[in-house]
Amino acid sequence: MRKPTKRWLFVLGVAVVAAVVASLATGPRGRSTWDAYAAVSDGMTEPEVAALMGGPPGASNSGPVDFCVAMTADEFAAFRRLTTRQWVNDHALIWVGFDADGRVAKKFCTANRYRPPSWFGVLRHRLGW
Repeated sequence: MRKPTKRWLFVLGVAVVAAVVASLATGPRGRSTWDAYAAVSDGMTEPEVAALMGGPPGASNSGPVDFCVAMTADEFAAFRRLTTRQWVNDHALIWVGFDADGRVAKKFCTANRYRPPSWFGVLRHRLGW
């Protein structure tokens, strides 16, 4: 049997890394967070939304999150009149408001702004620079 060449090992390594990155960038069943949010439409029930999101409301993030929620006072007031549910993951916060009939009336999404510091940033912090 022939010994694998360096080129073959390199190609295999690139394929493995690409597969890992693709799996981290997508949510349940291959759907990205943004595709799931876009698929939420007015009139859907909470179980329908939960199926799109890949599970019940709650946090499924694997690390710290940092969200900037920017909406007008009128938009915020509209959410306050609704029953709201949140889905949080490593990519985004998705906030969905349900009316008295349990149907989607409003939705909002914002990206996770948290980015782990680089090794150089950690070093600078520890050295007090």
